[in-house]
Amino acid sequence: MSTLDKDKKFEELVNSDKEINKLKKTIFDEAVNTRVDYEQNPNEDSSSLQPLIVIHQNSEFLEEE
Repeated sequence: MSTLDKDKKFEELVNSDKEINKLKKTIFDEAVNTRVDYEQNPNEDSSSLQPLIVIHQNSEFLEEE
């Protein structure tokens, strides 16, 4: 492998690392924004005053009599 090829590979790796770090920062920032938004505007369904009821499609409660 020539020096030119090695330099090109190194440059691609450095640029790739920069892009990955940029993406990680974007994901982290979005996660923080989501958490802050949820803390300021909690979902009504998550309240302990309103329990969530889930009935599976094969539940006996759906059987017709």
